[in-house]
Amino acid sequence: MIAFGSIVTFVVPLSLIHQTDGSGEGKAPPALPPSASRSLRQKDIQSNNNHAASVTPDVINNPVAVVVPPPVFSPSAVSVSNRRMKSDANATFHEIERNALIAFYDSAKGADWTNATNWMDEYIRYCDWKGVTCDDNKSHVTKLNLTSNGLSGRLSESIGNLTSMEVLDLSDNDIKASIPTELGKLSSLIYLRLSYNAFTGAAPEGLAEMRELQLLQLQSNRITNIPTIPRLIDNIHGQSTFVADCGVPSDFDEALECDNCTMCCNADDDCYPQEETQVQKLGMKGYKEFGVILFACFIALCCMIAFLLYITARRKDIGNSLTSEMETRI
Repeated sequence: MIAFGSIVTFVVPLSLIHQTDGSGEGKAPPALPPSASRSLRQKDIQSNNNHAASVTPDVINNPVAVVVPPPVFSPSAVSVSNRRMKSDANATFHEIERNALIAFYDSAKGADWTNATNWMDEYIRYCDWKGVTCDDNKSHVTKLNLTSNGLSGRLSESIGNLTSMEVLDLSDNDIKASIPTELGKLSSLIYLRLSYNAFTGAAPEGLAEMRELQLLQLQSNRITNIPTIPRLIDNIHGQSTFVADCGVPSDFDEALECDNCTMCCNADDDCYPQEETQVQKLGMKGYKEFGVILFACFIALCCMIAFLLYITARRKDIGNSLTSEMETRI
């Protein structure tokens, strides 16, 4: 076995490297006799074991030594390997996000969009597709803005795979069906507009867990229920911070409850600010919570009155009993 760092030397006869005839044309070298071949192999083995580079001239004339340098490990090689691993990881993310956008396109009937520039073009990065914006490294989708672009169909569950997205604006389209629960996975979302579509059913509970959310507009849909979402900071977008169909008259039998909405819209598409109520100023989330507390207080008051009446009646019975006993003794 050859030790690491040693120089391995092979002896190659000139007659085996190149041989020409008088015309300059190359021709195959003559075969060695068997005895010469065995001798050459034995001496090569001895040469490698001793890290030498010699073959006796009696085997073959004019030997040439070909030196193979020992392998060298360079930090740059490790760096290249690390970059390759990172590149493979990025390629995985690219594949996931590209497939998510493709599924979104198919579900929203992308072939009928008003403008679908570059979408589904396999030779163009998805970051350059219409309405798609990526981060500085062109690795992750951070913004998807396709407002008023003729979208229909439904919103694909694959939207939840765009986990770095901060802005999603699909307003003024005709997207139907319910909002997928996978939307709640977008924990980095800051700006969400799904207004003026045809969404139905309940809004996903995950909306209440979006801690970075600063704007949420769900009006002019047929959403029947909205989870209790903490009051959004409205010093950026003002009264348009949180808008839903909580106005009167309503398209539903009962108006949608949205205690923390900053603006409510009604069936006539009229929207008006919803000021903070006196109940909210007391630290309660809304009239429902106030009603529960009021009912609990009423039950407690009834119990206290019943207890006092019981004590009064008990004392009266004791007093009557003592009076009767005294009259009997007299």
